[in-house]
Amino acid sequence: MSGKISLYKVVMVLLAFTAVLSLISLSNLRETSFYYNGKYSVYIPAVLNQSNNLSGEVTQFFLKISPGSGNVYAKIPPISYGDYDLAYLFPKVAACNIYPDKCNNYDYYFSSDDVLFAEGFSGTAGLTLLVLQALSNKTAIVNYPITGFMLPNGIIAPVEGIEYKLNATLQHFSYMVAPYYNNSKIIPAYTILDLERIYLGKQFNDIYNVPQDYIKVMKNITNEICKGINNDTVNYYISLGNYYTAASLCFEKKVTDPKFYPNITKEELEKNITNFYNYISNYQCFGNYECEEIKYQVILRLEEANKTLDNLQQSYWRYRSAVGWAQFLSITNSIYKENQCSLIDQQYTLMQYLYRYQLPLNLSCFEKRNYLSNLYFLYVANSTNYVSNYTIKAIEQLNYYYYNKYGFSITSYNYLQFGKDLINMGNIDSGLYYLMLSTEYAI
Repeated sequence: MSGKISLYKVVMVLLAFTAVLSLISLSNLRETSFYYNGKYSVYIPAVLNQSNNLSGEVTQFFLKISPGSGNVYAKIPPISYGDYDLAYLFPKVAACNIYPDKCNNYDYYFSSDDVLFAEGFSGTAGLTLLVLQALSNKTAIVNYPITGFMLPNGIIAPVEGIEYKLNATLQHFSYMVAPYYNNSKIIPAYTILDLERIYLGKQFNDIYNVPQDYIKVMKNITNEICKGINNDTVNYYISLGNYYTAASLCFEKKVTDPKFYPNITKEELEKNITNFYNYISNYQCFGNYECEEIKYQVILRLEEANKTLDNLQQSYWRYRSAVGWAQFLSITNSIYKENQCSLIDQQYTLMQYLYRYQLPLNLSCFEKRNYLSNLYFLYVANSTNYVSNYTIKAIEQLNYYYYNKYGFSITSYNYLQFGKDLINMGNIDSGLYYLMLSTEYAI
């Protein structure tokens, strides 16, 4: 997608968050080929509201592509609501993370013969499947209906109306695909890779060989920040090799325990922060993207330390955490990470459309990653039947996919490890937030 002008070229139909569809005829439902009259096809369930009586409905959607420049078009229903003309932009932006060199070489034409009334974004996972089929030139091996909100980073957020959608699906199909784990008739799908696995038969690595230089430095940082702490939980995560989690727990301990109040004046600490800030700001990365990423993380922590000088203990240990992160600078030359800020820009532009240009302007690439993570977190938080061991594994696998494709991100891996461990500790929302951060930095 290329800027604001492309939005006016986009004429789109909307699918349901709790989609309202009426006067729909559904025909030719069959569990056979997905390729239909030269079009790729997908079935998407929605919720029908007739006189306040809710029921499910399944609708078939199609996609054709042609050589172009990434524009998105679709036939619209007579009535749609709110921002739903944006729904068809999400699949293409998400697919660009998988096919960055192809996604903007085509124009996309979506259609359905059945929709007269519609609203919401829960069809975007299904629409993403259409784009994946087209860009890989493969038709789906199964045609189970699918629901879910495809976030631009490739994670599928939960949606409402699962019961109604499933009831409608099972009238014609054996299973429904959704970001939902507590039903034997639902095949869980939490990321764009799950779509490729379920529908296109692709397989992905479940493990990733983390650079040994990273492990060595992270272990040293943990030993420093955890000095003087003998805690069973900390020792447990150290024994697992989850050094960032252990270091984060030690940081919280040193910020709150009077035993670790620093022997330093406010003036001395402020001077130390300023001197180190100047050193990091002038540190030369010579075009190394991972180096720039670490510089940003160090400066972020130094700025926080400076803002909290009135709380000397918090400020001091935040300053020490910045010093710890700076140790990664010594290994960034040996860690490969591509600059994929163009993909982050596409995500941010799309969310600007959704939020009517209320998002901050002139953010750096790293600031956009952080801001987007906060937005995406809102769509996955506080949802029942969403978070499970499979959810964590699926997001971890997506991160590994991005590492293999774009290179290793220290920030992403730190946050991935911490997010997984927080969820296992029972801190679900904080864990999900860090998983969102990890995925943004993985791209």
